[in-house]
Amino acid sequence: MKDKKIIVLAAAAVVLGTVAYFATSARKVKTPSLNGQNVLAPFNVADVARIEIDGEKKLVLASGENGWTVESRYGYPADVAKIRKNVVKLGELKVGQVANGRKMKSSVKVALNGSGGGTLAALELGEMHMSKPKGQIHHSSSKV
Repeated sequence: MKDKKIIVLAAAAVVLGTVAYFATSARKVKTPSLNGQNVLAPFNVADVARIEIDGEKKLVLASGENGWTVESRYGYPADVAKIRKNVVKLGELKVGQVANGRKMKSSVKVALNGSGGGTLAALELGEMHMSKPKGQIHHSSSKV
């Protein structure tokens, strides 16, 4: 009789252990398989001839005979070094990358166009939206 009770208790322990494993693994936050991969397909920074940023206000930067200008501000000269630096940063964006800083009121669409008018890359930047896991505090931050 003792052997039969030990076998029943061992079986009950295995069942309880399995239930506990599946109960705790269901609560874990699963990261998407794309996390850490580049957001944009590779493109050559030198091929970018026009940048359209459509957020609260539309901003258009264009490369012309006189260099880069802010087309949406009557051709005001633009800082080429800042444009290049930010286009390189856009090319290096990773899925799931979080940028702390200024909170965005709404999403911003960015399009990088080539000299022929075709779109080299386009993306939408905005606020991170995730469901809150039970029992955890959610901290707000901007996500790229």
